[in-house]
Amino acid sequence: MLSATATPRPKFGTPAYYAAISAGSISWEDADQDWQRVQERRQHRVATPAPRRVFRDRPVRKRQYARAMATTVARDSRISSGAVRLLVILRAMCGERGFVATTNAALCDAVEKSPATIKRWLRELRGDLPGGIPGDAYVTTDIIREGGVPVGIYVELTKLVQPFYESIPRRQKPAPELSTDRLDLSGVKTRESTYTERMLRQCQTIREAKAEQRARKMPDGKPWTSNPRSRMAQQPVLCIGQPQEPPLWLTDDGLDPETGEVIRLFECR
Repeated sequence: MLSATATPRPKFGTPAYYAAISAGSISWEDADQDWQRVQERRQHRVATPAPRRVFRDRPVRKRQYARAMATTVARDSRISSGAVRLLVILRAMCGERGFVATTNAALCDAVEKSPATIKRWLRELRGDLPGGIPGDAYVTTDIIREGGVPVGIYVELTKLVQPFYESIPRRQKPAPELSTDRLDLSGVKTRESTYTERMLRQCQTIREAKAEQRARKMPDGKPWTSNPRSRMAQQPVLCIGQPQEPPLWLTDDGLDPETGEVIRLFECR
């Protein structure tokens, strides 16, 4: 039995335990017994069960995505990891506006947590850390009421969440100086005039493409070949009872200059 003045034996396997063996306060027989007790405990040890969260269903596939945001909240070790997850979802819900009107039930369904957990995470994101320690405010919240009854929550992101390039002022082009003179206003283009010019260019391109396609099918005023046999062979076949008209590709060389009739190069018998 240890006395009140005796020092407690250090834990097995620690540097202090081996220092006690070297000093002689712990014998090698006692060290061997401690090692055997540790091995017996390891054999009868119960494995730690897997957490319940690994057996949950996978998240539902959505087309929701989070926009660019600063990594300040991810590097802030004062807040919990669940609060960071909630802020990412809030960033996706806010979009370009930077604010969203939602409910606690919707946030609970998004992260699969209880309303008390959502309130605690929102409190951390507002800068109210546990123990009354002030922190950085990443969101500001307000309760939406109708007739005095709370029906939702209004969440707005602060500048700490926005990326740095959104706070940089963009240089805007100076607006054109407009005057009452109609001659000066003719050089100013509006959105409607630009759209009309673009549509006219598209129509012109379509007309040119159709004209080129027609010219490729039937050349205008030029035979396909200089051989008269081939030129007559490619002449379209018409009914005998109907009067035959000269084809479009036939030049003036195939017409009689006196009568204007088609000269038959080969007599059909």
